[in-house]
Amino acid sequence: MSHTLWIDDAASAYGHGSDGRGGGWPGLRQVVYVRTTREAVGEDLPVAIEDHYYLTSLSPQSRKGRAEHLLVLARRHWEIENRLHHVKDRSLAEDADRTRPGATTMARLRSLAVGLLEHIPGASTPQKQIRVAAKPSLAEKLLKRKRFRIKRYGL
Repeated sequence: MSHTLWIDDAASAYGHGSDGRGGGWPGLRQVVYVRTTREAVGEDLPVAIEDHYYLTSLSPQSRKGRAEHLLVLARRHWEIENRLHHVKDRSLAEDADRTRPGATTMARLRSLAVGLLEHIPGASTPQKQIRVAAKPSLAEKLLKRKRFRIKRYGL
């Protein structure tokens, strides 16, 4: 997999910067474009190319606003997104669900379940699900909690 990173730090030229021209995104400093290219594993499979755009208020002069760090942030975003989708699909069978009315609600409930399962002891999501099914009071205690420790993933 390869990444191409393009950054335009003259965001005010679009008329959306904080200089008052356009005013669409106050504080906008940079427009970041990342092109991800996934090489095909087999000969008959096509190369997959995806384009992603990000808006940031990080200054290009700051350490966090430099190209290398912005690419790290983009990768971490997709790492978290892919991890959540994997758990929701494999353990909660989200892709197999054909619920039409209430699909958004079901997706949010699955996301809530994944977040709550992170606080249940166990090596894997299926093991955690078995623990909660065997002892529902674990889930009840979690739902009554007022504070949770948030994982930061190094951001």
